[in-house]
Amino acid sequence: MERDVAMIEGLSCLGFSEPEARTFEALTRAQPATAYAVAKLSGLARANSYGAVSALLVRGAIRAVSDAPVRYAVADPQGFFPGLARDIADTAQDVTARIAAASQAARADFVETVEGAAAVAARIGRAIDGAAAHLHLKTVDTLAAPHLDGLAAAADRGVRVTVVGSGGSWGRLGDHPNASVVPHEGTGSAPSDPHRVLFTLVGDGGEAIVADMGDPPRAYVAANAALVYLIRTMILHEIYLAEIITAFGADAMAERGVDIASLRARLRPDTHGLSVPPTPSSAPSRTRHAPS
Repeated sequence: MERDVAMIEGLSCLGFSEPEARTFEALTRAQPATAYAVAKLSGLARANSYGAVSALLVRGAIRAVSDAPVRYAVADPQGFFPGLARDIADTAQDVTARIAAASQAARADFVETVEGAAAVAARIGRAIDGAAAHLHLKTVDTLAAPHLDGLAAAADRGVRVTVVGSGGSWGRLGDHPNASVVPHEGTGSAPSDPHRVLFTLVGDGGEAIVADMGDPPRAYVAANAALVYLIRTMILHEIYLAEIITAFGADAMAERGVDIASLRARLRPDTHGLSVPPTPSSAPSRTRHAPS
């Protein structure tokens, strides 16, 4: 019977060394057989073959079936290989978890950059889909439009979605019990060109995304805890400000010289926002599929 090269290659993929794979394959053609006979049939040096027989016995891949002389046969493949597959799957799962933990720690040291409208939309969508408890956003309705279905789906599954928004087109988020659209600065205004091209999102996955949808569109993803805290705090302060304006009234605040327009004119640097492109790029909608 000729050597089964495909079997040897398959065994190698399952973690058998080359001598082990060749010894096991040879034994399938001549079992039961002595270690000497297997060595001759496998074409291995006797020392290598004997070492492989010992290793295969430890693995449980073969077993001794007679004494004086000792002869060997392969273990029941219906029992051995499913067990081996489970061991490999468990090991792979453990290694995956360890790599993910190490990668998460490393991600805190750099900012991921995503380029292109489609890639940016997909990256934002992934963050929305991965949220489990809450999402905080600041953007205009035109930039949010490709993600409204995803945000509504997140709210449907119990995620609390809060948007500091400019504009009035918010789809189902406008009256969803798990969503709040807080008008920017109490009015929903978009007072500057940069405001109309920026999309900021913080989820509960330990990352923040600031997308500049100018030309070309780019998103910057940070996992550093300090940066995520700072960006979320800025959005929360926008919410606090809108609540204060709503409670006291813009006219009453203007009478005291603390209306937003006066504060902006007095406190905002002239160069603020000049480096952000003023024109939004057309961003593609995310195609969502019903769960299978």
